[in-house]
Amino acid sequence: MTRTILAERFKKDLRSKVTSKKVYEEIRTKVKYLNIIPTMGSTDLPESIIQTFGDGVRKLSNPPFLIIYEYDESAELITVYALVHERLAF
Repeated sequence: MTRTILAERFKKDLRSKVTSKKVYEEIRTKVKYLNIIPTMGSTDLPESIIQTFGDGVRKLSNPPFLIIYEYDESAELITVYALVHERLAF
């Protein structure tokens, strides 16, 4: 079974950037879905995301945020790195 690790940056972003309970719950739900479909995020990344996190990450949209994560198929491990506001990513 795939394991998920939430990076400290993601936890901090979730606490400090998300002000809507609805958006908070949507983000938590999508992170849980990653265990079922770890490749559901897109690899079509803005250059700023690649520079910050590397080219192996994926983005999962949850407006107005992007959930930035990496899936290591061989280790069956998902690492959720950050929550980036969509406007700041492009």
